[in-house]
Amino acid sequence: MTRTISVLLLVLGFCVVAKAQANVPNLSGQWAFKSGENTGIVTMNITQDLSKIAITEVYRPKRNKDDRLLTYNTDGSGETNAPLYGQGTVKSRTKWERQKLSTSFVKTLAGTDDKTFEGTEEVRNEWTLSKDGQTLTIKSIFVNRRNQGFLSSPRDTGSAQDLSWRTYQRTSKQVFKKVQ
Repeated sequence: MTRTISVLLLVLGFCVVAKAQANVPNLSGQWAFKSGENTGIVTMNITQDLSKIAITEVYRPKRNKDDRLLTYNTDGSGETNAPLYGQGTVKSRTKWERQKLSTSFVKTLAGTDDKTFEGTEEVRNEWTLSKDGQTLTIKSIFVNRRNQGFLSSPRDTGSAQDLSWRTYQRTSKQVFKKVQ
């Protein structure tokens, strides 16, 4: 009896997960940049299955940026991708929040000398698809927590005065139209 109940609960759990995943928007296709803050992306090619989304961002002009392949695990397990600019990697977590795909990550901002700032930048990207499935909007929320560097003078004996930490927030939006 206990075994039968366990099997039924397991099957019910799979059905609930499958139904939840079936109700998410399908972002698959080729998307062309239409408006908003342009980072150089001309098109995005997206493929999607139940637990993963793969995106190829195509940039123009090529001499400034190579195309970038991103993979997002929509179950919240996390992923590692190349950053938009520079070297290294960006670790993020992605999950569906009803009809919205949400990706969050934190970047460490490191100063290169005593005249630059350091801190963190938290980024949350929210992907939404229009009801007709022809417009994809990506809203990005950036929260920077950083210091403004250090004060020092020629007479300084090697100690620097730490300036206060500040928080800045900004939002940007990119809109894409479906091509295929």
